[in-house]
Amino acid sequence: RHDVDRFVVWGYSAGGAMAACVARGTPRVAGLVCGGCALDFLTPGRMRQMDRRMRPDHPSRSLWWWFNSFNWNDELNAMSCARLLYWGSEDRQMAKRLRRARDQLLLQEVDFVEFAGLDHAACNSREALERTVVPTVVDWVSSRLGPTW
Repeated sequence: RHDVDRFVVWGYSAGGAMAACVARGTPRVAGLVCGGCALDFLTPGRMRQMDRRMRPDHPSRSLWWWFNSFNWNDELNAMSCARLLYWGSEDRQMAKRLRRARDQLLLQEVDFVEFAGLDHAACNSREALERTVVPTVVDWVSSRLGPTW
């Protein structure tokens, strides 16, 4: 409708999961930027915990069940777009999972950045976005997709 042939989709936390789903669903995505969301973090125990905490009609509940229905290792391999995952080093659970996945991410040619000293909330704060996160993502887009992508 707006004659956008290619675009970069970017989301953080639950928005990162949504961005991954968008990137999975359309070949028009030139780049995926997924922050604060390990694409394999919904273990059966975590899903049960989320189910107990969320009302049955909570909108996020259906997102997480749908998101968790994909094998994100396979999905990342199948995506033709550039991919960047980022997280804060003090987001301990996320950092631990993503550090363990580094070798696999490298094999899949997925780029990643760990922002030192930031927890989950701070990594998405206005200050961190302005000072560190947005400039890093802009540099990544330019280097991976070129200046005129």
